Amino acid sequence: MNMLNKIVLLLFASIALNSAMAQKGSNCPEDLIPRKSENKQYGYVTLFGEWRITPIYTKVSPFRDNKAIVMKGLVYGVIDCDGNVLIPPQYEMMSNFRNGKAWAKKGSLWGLVDERGKVLIDFQYAEINPIADTELSWVKKDNLWGLVNEERGNTICKPQFKVAQILSENASLVQQSELFGVINHVNCGYLIPAQISKVKKIAQHTILYKQNNHWGLFSELGKILLQAEYDTIYSLDEDLLVVKKGGMYGLTSITGKEVLPLSYEKIGELGEGYIPVKAGGKWGYSNRLGKVYIVPAFEEAYPFRNRKAVVKSGGLYGVIDFAGKFIQKPQYAKVQRNLSYDYFAIAQKDKFYLYNSQLVKMLETGFDSINVSDTVSFTRVYKDGKVSFFNIPSKTQSFPGEFDEASELYRGFFKVKQNGKWGIVDTKGKSIVPAKFESVEFDYCSVRLIFKVTQNGLTGVYDHSGKEVLAPVYDFVIYAAPVFKVKKNEKYGLYKTSGEAITEPVFDYLSNKKENPLLAEWPAIFGQKQKFGLINEKGEELLPAKAIKILPLGGTLFAVNSGKAFGLFNASLKNEPEYKYDELISATNNMVVARKGSKWGVLDNTGKVLVKPEYEEFKEENGQSKFLKDGKWYLLGRGGVLK
Repeated sequence: MNMLNKIVLLLFASIALNSAMAQKGSNCPEDLIPRKSENKQYGYVTLFGEWRITPIYTKVSPFRDNKAIVMKGLVYGVIDCDGNVLIPPQYEMMSNFRNGKAWAKKGSLWGLVDERGKVLIDFQYAEINPIADTELSWVKKDNLWGLVNEERGNTICKPQFKVAQILSENASLVQQSELFGVINHVNCGYLIPAQISKVKKIAQHTILYKQNNHWGLFSELGKILLQAEYDTIYSLDEDLLVVKKGGMYGLTSITGKEVLPLSYEKIGELGEGYIPVKAGGKWGYSNRLGKVYIVPAFEEAYPFRNRKAVVKSGGLYGVIDFAGKFIQKPQYAKVQRNLSYDYFAIAQKDKFYLYNSQLVKMLETGFDSINVSDTVSFTRVYKDGKVSFFNIPSKTQSFPGEFDEASELYRGFFKVKQNGKWGIVDTKGKSIVPAKFESVEFDYCSVRLIFKVTQNGLTGVYDHSGKEVLAPVYDFVIYAAPVFKVKKNEKYGLYKTSGEAITEPVFDYLSNKKENPLLAEWPAIFGQKQKFGLINEKGEELLPAKAIKILPLGGTLFAVNSGKAFGLFNASLKNEPEYKYDELISATNNMVVARKGSKWGVLDNTGKVLVKPEYEEFKEENGQSKFLKDGKWYLLGRGGVLK
């Protein structure tokens, strides 16, 4: 194939790929793809990269039904495939169109409009929740949910529910008072009466519910599969449930069909299609269809793996096959099993010996105990009061050395204890952190593993190579990306992750997640001589320590008290606070509520007054800021608009 043919084939392959991607959301006569221009505005290009709709928008969506929702500035509108404006940008938010209709938000309230902007349902709802693949939507008004039909524009049920959770196209879980029920979407009639106190989804189409302190099961269509009469219901696997009633257990399918009757004292874990079941004080096995293949005759029974199961009979342990016949007769004080690699640790005369999956002894060396839950390459074995690591496949020690105690493998390292002190070794047994510390803990510095060590009650840090980053002389060390915050002798400082000091411990206070878990890490509030300021992760002072109090308002906004009044400080702008308010409180959309005397107003994130302090009362209710004036409550919207 010559070069020209190759180029042609590549070109057609590229066109086909781009076409498939574009058609995912576009059905314009010509496929149009959203693209960002050099001026960081969005428009649409053809498959060949030619601009078809000028990039003048803040955001754009793919075309659907020959329409695209676009954002200009901070408001949304709709254009057609030629870039003609169907609905001028005027809405705070818009949903996708369904059958030529879309929900639009204006003045913080939702209404329904058609593709030309005609209002079909007035702007009156605080929230909407469209039901997929239908023409129905749940709508919220005065903190209550109702159901509307977008196609007909009518209300199916008026707002009356505190909760409305969609289960399917046909039914929703609702709550009017304390209890839940399930209603249909035709007339909001109850499929399940409002007597449910708790629900839990356990499968794609199946939901557990609690009624009168008992559990039942219903489908997402609202059909009762099991009446609420069980003490317990839980999943055994994706289509089997364990049920308990009156102290007895049984099995049902995920659709509520009985598999095993409620006549068993216990039911164990499923393994290879077999389920341990206990009846008459003895264990046997049922299959997943409910047939008891192995009659209960054992004192203990464990799940099948590789066609074998460990059982206890006559006070001793053995191993059986699918037919219930003994592969290894019950003659052992203990039989343990590693399920992933399928080897056994069998106790004989106070020692444990390793057996392979065929129950053949692997070696004659016996151990006091074997930790069968470890990885097979680094299994902890105990002998004469010491622990070492053993490689099961090679039947040799993983690496030389014995320890007083040792942890399981973690990211290529082990915590080990020698002579009463802890350290770290790697998978070759090399000492990474010397065993001389009271404790050693795994921690993270971003995605890099580090080791925090404690000596004489003080903390230090080693990196994964074994380098001492910070000596153990600190009251605490915490990672606050991208640096460490430390405390030493009641003073606070900052260090790079290399151990280099940014600021030695000289601050009287430094906000941190250990002592103040709810505060953001950066900017950090620091204190000196009972005055407070703000500092960034580079140790740069954003605000000098002159304030008597600093309160975080979210993000980069802080309320700063000079001693006489509060001012607003934006750490990203480093503005000079204007100290003239008695109180500052965070509000929605990055705004701040300000009180001056007894009057309330609103500031933007730069401190500019959006609403003068002339309102008599302020309150937060259901995530919304409300203001009272002359007996009327006003709702705070975008840009400080009160309505």
